[in-house]
Amino acid sequence: MSGTANTDVVYQTARMYLATVEPRERDRTDIRTLRMRWNEAQGYYIEITLAALSQRAIDDPDFQLPDDYAPLSGFAIPNVCRFRTADLAANEAIVMAVEQ
Repeated sequence: MSGTANTDVVYQTARMYLATVEPRERDRTDIRTLRMRWNEAQGYYIEITLAALSQRAIDDPDFQLPDDYAPLSGFAIPNVCRFRTADLAANEAIVMAVEQ
């Protein structure tokens, strides 16, 4: 496989991963309003409203977010929490490198 073909496969795999993040994380956390978003300043991230987190904690007092959810600092938005995972960051880096 040539270097370009290999890059295309890696790129497509990373794009497919990013396309599956939102539904997979919704199932994993049981938070139906969880969203995956993107902006230039923060890249890809997982966004959960405080209301959804509160409701989830009421529904299950033992609920905790997955250990791999790292909160994003800065750019605070009222009533919203933003998180990244290592997998999300790694796949974003692949996609951004190819798209530039």
